[in-house]
This record gives sequence, structure tokens and C-alpha cells, in this order.
Amino acid sequence: LAEWRDPARLPAFLEGLNWSGGPWQASHHGAGLYAALVLAGEASPAWQDAYFDWLARENDPATGLWRKGCVRPVGENRSGSAHTTAAPLTRFPHLAGSFHYLFNHEYARRPIPHPAALVESCLELRRADPFPLCVSVGFAEADWVYSLTRALRQSGHRYAEAKAALADFAAQYCAFLLALDPVADDGFNDLHSLFGAACCLAELQTALPGLLRTEKPLRLVLDRRPFI
Repeated sequence: LAEWRDPARLPAFLEGLNWSGGPWQASHHGAGLYAALVLAGEASPAWQDAYFDWLARENDPATGLWRKGCVRPVGENRSGSAHTTAAPLTRFPHLAGSFHYLFNHEYARRPIPHPAALVESCLELRRADPFPLCVSVGFAEADWVYSLTRALRQSGHRYAEAKAALADFAAQYCAFLLALDPVADDGFNDLHSLFGAACCLAELQTALPGLLRTEKPLRLVLDRRPFI
């Protein structure tokens, strides 16, 4: 990654990602570059400014998602890979991709460019998008919850509706998880997928005080460091 430590070269890297056709998978590169260099102590203040300045310019003001001019329905599945069979197009991969850039902003204590628009997008996706949630153990649920809670923190936009949506989602998600066989379920036996569920529950517990009770408070790794 050394070649991308030059702030002047950073825009070329970000502009070359597949923002339109594969935003979810591409975000592992665009957000992962920041996480890798920052955690290794190799991202200068000037480089970080260049990174977040570019993302601020390229955030879509209508949706709060990345990247401006590229947010349209695409065909990606729950892993961020292209659909192999016919399925409804969805905007959810743009949210899932934006989630990775969002937690970099939170780690760096940077403002979310258009948080109210992001709240609107989260609520609309929950209401009308065909992307399936609460059907398997993984990260998609954490993507939606974290995006909504963190945008809500910075905007307060539609606060009551957002809290109600989170509570409704928490009930559905917990019922889904509790109905699974933790010994036999493939998601529970995949550490990455299980990690996603734990992240989602931790964020829900913080956002909805008193609703999810556990023996020990759940802690979200993203409050400590970004991950790749």
C-alpha cells in the first residue's frame, strides 16, 4: 500500500473503485486503505485530510450515501458479491458500502457529510427495499443499524421514527437469532458472520437503553478501532 501514502495520489485510487456496480465489495478497498494505514501509523494528517475531504465532496446530498452520481439499484447479494441468479435490484449494497466509510468517520471524529439524508435512506430501505434482512447471520444487519444510529446522533432527524424503527428491528432480529440452532447454524459457526451479529446487538443495546439485557454490557469494536 506504500504507493498510496502520497495524498496527491489518493483521489485516483478512490475514483477508480466500482462505486456504481459493486459498491459493497469496493468499499473494502476504499475504507480498508484508511484502516490499514491508520492502524499501522502510516497515515499522515495531510493524508487523512485528503481522504475525508474527498469523501465529503463525493457524498450524495440526496441520500447521504457514497458516491455522488453512482447511487442506483444494483445486483449484489448479502456478501457484497454480484447476484448469480435473477433477483430484485436493490440499493442496500450502497448503504452497506457506505457503512465502511462511515465507521472511519466515526473513528476519526469527523462529521458525517449529510446525516439527515442518511437517516432518510435507512428508513426508506427498511420500509421498501427488497434486500432481505434477518434471514442469515452476517453483517448486513449491523450495516443498517450502525448507519442509522450514527446518522441519528449527528442530526437528530426524525428521531422518534428512527428509534421506533430500531426497536421494531431489534425485536425481529433477536427473535430470528434465538430461533437458530447455535451448534448447527453455518452463520454461528463462521467467526466473521458471528462477529457481525455481535456488532449489531452491541449497537442496538447502546441505541435502545434497557431493551436488550445481557449479563455483561455488549461492546462494539468499532468504538475502539476501524476494521478491514
